[in-house]
Amino acid sequence: MYDLVPESLDRPDIARRVSDAPDHPNMIWIGGGTFRMGSDNHYAEEAPVHRVAVDGFWVDRHPVTNRQFKEFVNATASTT
Repeated sequence: MYDLVPESLDRPDIARRVSDAPDHPNMIWIGGGTFRMGSDNHYAEEAPVHRVAVDGFWVDRHPVTNRQFKEFVNATASTT
């Protein structure tokens, strides 16, 4: 994520993401975008295929265990 800093001179959206980076070296930025979600050929509850937009987000580079997630929820009073 920090290798994006030089590009930020010409890209305000990257500069914002880098400056908002969590203070955690094991997180990576997943850029947002659009994709087609669902299926018209399988289960009825998956239809219809439709376009979805997702904002970019930070995510841990490695899987998080249930115990680690519980510790996060307890420490931050997060509601899932």
